[in-house]
Amino acid sequence: MSNAILVLNAGSSSIKFSVFFDRGGNLEPGNRGQVEGLAARARFVSKSPDGIITAEKVWPEGTPPGHDGALDHLIDHLRSELSADRLIGIGHRVVHGGLDYTRPVRVDAAVLKGDTAQMQRTLAKQDIEVFGVLTGDMNPTHFSDEYAQMLLKRGKLVGHSMWGGALIASLLGNDLPGPGTVYQSQQFEFHNAVELGDVLTVTVTAQAKNGADGSVLFDCRAVNQRGERIITGTAKVKAPVRKPTDAGSTYAALQLHRKTAFKRLIDHVKGWERIPVAVCHPCSQEALEGAIDAATIDLIDPILVGPEAKIRALAENLNLDISAYRLVDAHHSHDAAAKAVALCRSGEAEALMKGSLHTDELMGAVVPSATGLRTERRISHVFAMDVPTYPRPLFIT
Repeated sequence: MSNAILVLNAGSSSIKFSVFFDRGGNLEPGNRGQVEGLAARARFVSKSPDGIITAEKVWPEGTPPGHDGALDHLIDHLRSELSADRLIGIGHRVVHGGLDYTRPVRVDAAVLKGDTAQMQRTLAKQDIEVFGVLTGDMNPTHFSDEYAQMLLKRGKLVGHSMWGGALIASLLGNDLPGPGTVYQSQQFEFHNAVELGDVLTVTVTAQAKNGADGSVLFDCRAVNQRGERIITGTAKVKAPVRKPTDAGSTYAALQLHRKTAFKRLIDHVKGWERIPVAVCHPCSQEALEGAIDAATIDLIDPILVGPEAKIRALAENLNLDISAYRLVDAHHSHDAAAKAVALCRSGEAEALMKGSLHTDELMGAVVPSATGLRTERRISHVFAMDVPTYPRPLFIT
């Protein structure tokens, strides 16, 4: 296998080509040829270095291939001719460079000032959710209709300002200059918010190229469907010298899990009368916050059973107000289990909630027939699960 270099020269009525091979640093000529008469009776010919015709084609009169058709034929021919070689570079003679190109320049997607790319995107609720999850920006103006109506001019949910900036970065990385682009700097001004349902048109236009370091300065703009300015500014990127050939071939999929199964359960029982629940040993953040959260949305009336000093200290540390809830003091987790079960036996509590104690401690108080809650029925466990790939609440026992 040899390294090959292809040189092209496209004119108004012909495309000429020459192939050279790198032989240890020395260039040796390979085949050369042309497609001529592109606008009339076109003819393709390829010759070996000693002038022998190796391939030829004549298009019927009246069916000129044009530059596109001629180039397609030439590419097919070269693919076959160079199938055993490695093409490492292509040179092209540009005859209209003027003052901009007075010496050889590596051609890339952003080499010409004024090159532009554009995309449109409609802001959907899922875009806001994904951006919030990825960045951690959970500002309620993006997620709460109530806050939006109270704080925003039009009373509609708005997207994150940098969502539009991310679209600009996407356009630069995927289209112009394209895969292999390295983002160097940006300067944006945000003029108006992007509201839910707005159609954003994003445009990037090459302004200037620095031949010394390969950087390109782009003008960046985004407007909505009403023509209102959303973003204006510039971005500086380094254009790729060689674009990746496998760009975008593999990528991760993203799936939002909104945990709607539990929400449907909670919504179903809202409005029902709160039941008293003995919360056994709520001495961890999860246990205490879980009980208070359930009380806050009117599901339960918690009775906190455990070491009083420890529970109050935890509540203060978590900035939780537990003054409205009954607290039954217990010396330790075993004692808390016994007292919580006793509350259920007496009818003061209608349900038992496990806190931060081992299951065997809690079940040790539940199982005895004389003092516990066991009946003639079998005791089992049920896991209530919200599974992303299952549309309803899933109960496993």
